[in-house]
Amino acid sequence: VAPLVADAGAVTAVAFAGDERLVVFDAAASALSGSAVPLWSWRAAAPILDQAADLAGAQLLVLDQAGQLSALRLSNGAVLWQAQMPAGAQVGLAVVAAAGLLLVPVQGAVEAVDLALNPAQRLRWMASLPTGLDASGRLASDGAKAYVSLSPGALVALSLADGSQSWQQDLGAPAGAGPAVFGDGVYAPREDGVVRVLDPANGSLVRDLLIGGPAL
Repeated sequence: VAPLVADAGAVTAVAFAGDERLVVFDAAASALSGSAVPLWSWRAAAPILDQAADLAGAQLLVLDQAGQLSALRLSNGAVLWQAQMPAGAQVGLAVVAAAGLLLVPVQGAVEAVDLALNPAQRLRWMASLPTGLDASGRLASDGAKAYVSLSPGALVALSLADGSQSWQQDLGAPAGAGPAVFGDGVYAPREDGVVRVLDPANGSLVRDLLIGGPAL
């Protein structure tokens, strides 16, 4: 299959949404069907930094290196809305469909963006963090709270309602990867191969798991 954008550069991410395969290039987002038939292509104003799919809202969120956040319709690539993010936006976009939010990590903070097509205010809230995010920049959520790994080794829980801090827990070592929510626990990998399982209600330690090597 011929490339959809000849000069787009190397592929930086691939996302799957239903029967369409979304391929994000260096400065363009392109969609192919399950049988590799080109569906649409859209070019960002600057190289793409990160992307996330909002399947509930049938939109693809694309953040470029200039800080512009664009929402594209999954079916045809049409621009639904755009918003300018503050300086320092980082990789780690996270869609929380249950709350209708896109979480955007920025330097020293997390911003919650309203995913509705015509919101009265695009920025729902911004939460300042006690320290910077860890190297992964990845966030996790259970629909009620957002969980953020901090440098050099802590996990903080933020309320999705208003961004207020629910709790903070020291991990005892630097984080090895972003957190994950599974079952009734929040899993926080450390770079020494230990995964701390925390209670989402208050951040207390439930147990430690030894996975035998650094988390990726």
